[in-house]
Amino acid sequence: MPRITEATYAGDYKVALRFDTQEAGIVDLHELIHKYEAAAPLRDPAAFARFRLDDWPTLVWDCGFDVSPETLYARATGKPVQWTTDDSLAEEGSANGQLTGNGSNGMGSGLKS
Repeated sequence: MPRITEATYAGDYKVALRFDTQEAGIVDLHELIHKYEAAAPLRDPAAFARFRLDDWPTLVWDCGFDVSPETLYARATGKPVQWTTDDSLAEEGSANGQLTGNGSNGMGSGLKS
């Protein structure tokens, strides 16, 4: 799975990302920040700009909102993340809600699974 190696604020709810695959891109998180109530504090651009990478590395904010590295990779590169090549593991994980992080689309629920 690709890992984020660098994240910098690119203005207007955008984050420039670099991954350990040597791929890079800019993601626009405006709609995401305005979609989830847990992200309400980040609608202030100054607050949004104060993100960091945690140990996973996941993009996180002090208010508890986060966006998974897999979601960011897919948005930055346009490539889906390959979770596993073993079909039995993929089916088992999917049935248990483990493949998407939080049971939805892997985007900032504000809660870690």
